[in-house]
Amino acid sequence: MKIKINYLAQVKNAAGLSEEVMTVEENCSLKQLVTEYLCKKNKELKDLFLKENGEINHSILIFVGDEQAKADDSTKQLDDGAELTIMTPIAGG
Repeated sequence: MKIKINYLAQVKNAAGLSEEVMTVEENCSLKQLVTEYLCKKNKELKDLFLKENGEINHSILIFVGDEQAKADDSTKQLDDGAELTIMTPIAGG
């Protein structure tokens, strides 16, 4: 199945692009997408998404449609045609 991923902020810099359409297996969970697709595809994303102990960094923000989701959620199944936005927190004044 195909999903669209929009990268923003620091994640965009690490990915080297602002968006992509990715083909993933049916019933792919959000956690699988992060660990088995994005982290294996790109070392810069892996360094950003995973802590040194291999756990997912909880400061990464992921939205599936308009709904925020946890990157380590193995129960959140993605649907064909899903649109995700992945970013880091933005602060400033």
